[in-house]
Amino acid sequence: TCDASGFDHPPPPRPVFEYATELTPDSFVELVQEVANNTENGKSAEYFPLVMFHVSWCNHCKHALPEFEEAAKTVEEARKAGQLAHLPSPPKFFLVECDSGPAIKQLCEGYTGTNFPAIKLFRDHRAFRFNRPRTSRTFAWWAMHASRPMISLLESAKHLDQVGEHGVAFVMKADMKKQRHLLEVWGEVAFDFLEDYNFYVVEPQSEAGKRLPGSAPLVSIKGGSGLDPLPFVGDMTRESLKAWANFNRFEPVTAFSQWAIGDLLGCNLPVVTFVHSGTTDSAEAVAAFGDIAKDLRTSAEYIFATVNMSDDDTKGYVSRTFPLVSAAPRIFVFNGDKLYWEDPSFVDLKSLTHEGLSSLLASDEARQDGSWFALFKEKRKMIARLATSSFLGAAIVIAVPSLAASCCWLCISELMRGDDLEDENAVKKED
Repeated sequence: TCDASGFDHPPPPRPVFEYATELTPDSFVELVQEVANNTENGKSAEYFPLVMFHVSWCNHCKHALPEFEEAAKTVEEARKAGQLAHLPSPPKFFLVECDSGPAIKQLCEGYTGTNFPAIKLFRDHRAFRFNRPRTSRTFAWWAMHASRPMISLLESAKHLDQVGEHGVAFVMKADMKKQRHLLEVWGEVAFDFLEDYNFYVVEPQSEAGKRLPGSAPLVSIKGGSGLDPLPFVGDMTRESLKAWANFNRFEPVTAFSQWAIGDLLGCNLPVVTFVHSGTTDSAEAVAAFGDIAKDLRTSAEYIFATVNMSDDDTKGYVSRTFPLVSAAPRIFVFNGDKLYWEDPSFVDLKSLTHEGLSSLLASDEARQDGSWFALFKEKRKMIARLATSSFLGAAIVIAVPSLAASCCWLCISELMRGDDLEDENAVKKED
C-alpha cells in the first residue's frame, strides 16, 4: 500500500542516481546479502547497506527518491572527508524497484510486505527498519546513527559524566579480557535498542570505572530525567539484561503522548494506565496513582502510565484503540495495540494492588484481544453501558431496536401487500 494523500504538489522527476545504486536480484545478493551477512569473525563489513524498496506508482516513493539520492551524496562526501572514521563500517545507499519484474517482486516480498517505500539498513545479520521523516537530512543522519558502534568504551570520568546529558545511556562495568562473553551479550542487547539508546562499557581500573561505584560486573543507567532504575539482580544473560534495560528505560509513571506511544506499545510488558480528565480536580488522583505505581513497580512486572483526556490527540487515539476506556476516571491495562483489559468497576485506586491486577488480567470478560468474539463482547458492553448510563441512554437502547424492527415489519408488510395485489390482478385477468 502507498497512500498518495498528504501531498499538495506533484512529485518531483525521478533523479539520475549517481550516489545511490540501483539493484537487480543478482546484485542485491552480491552487494547487500553477502556483504551484510557473510562478514568473517573479527572483521568489519566493507559497508552497511541501506536499501530503499520502492514501486514506480507510489507518490511517497517518488517524493522520497531525490531525498534518498541527496542523502547518499552527503554520506559519501563525509566518508571521503574522513568524517566517518569512527564508524565500524560506513553506510552505503541502494535502491530496489519492486515492480520492475517478477524476480525482483518476489525478492521484495521477503523484506517489505505490502508497504512502500520500505527502507532498511542491513548489518550483522540483522535488518533495521527506517521509520522517520523521509528527508535527505534525516536519511543521512539515521544511516550514520544506525552504523555506529553498538558499544563504546568510556575511559575518563568526564566522558562518563557526559554520556547521559542528551538522553538515556546504559553502562556496563566489566573486565574486557576476563568477562568478554558479557560484552558480547551486552552488544546483542544494544542491537535491540539501536534506534533510541547508546550503550557503553567501562574497565574497572579506568578512571571511569573507579567513578562508577560497585564491583564488576555491573550495569547502570546514566541520564534520563525522572528515571528511577531498579538494580539488576541475577545472572547476566541476554534475556535478563534486555528485560532490565527494557523496564528501566521508563519513568515510574510515563505520560501517554505521541512521543511515548511507540515505546509503550512495543515494550511487551503490561502497561497499567490511569485515565484522567486533566482538570485540577484530577491532580490529586494522578499523584496518588504515582505513589501506588512506585510501590508496585518494584516487582518489575508492569509499566505505569497516565492518559490525559483533555488532550484531543491523545483522547482520539485512545478512543480508537481502546474504545471501552474513553471515559475518565478509569484504570485499564494494555499490552501492544491489540490487547487490553478493562472493567468499568476498576476505577478505585484502592483496588490497584498486585492481587487486583492479577484478577483483572485473568478475567475473560475484561480481555479484549481483537478477535471476533472480543468484537462482539465490545459491542455488547457498549450497548449495556449506554443503557445504564442515563434515562436517555436507556431510551435510545430500547427505541433504536424497536424502530428498526418496526421498519422491517413495514417493509415486509409492503412486500406482502404487493404480492397480494399481484395475485388479485392475476385472478381478475383469468376471469
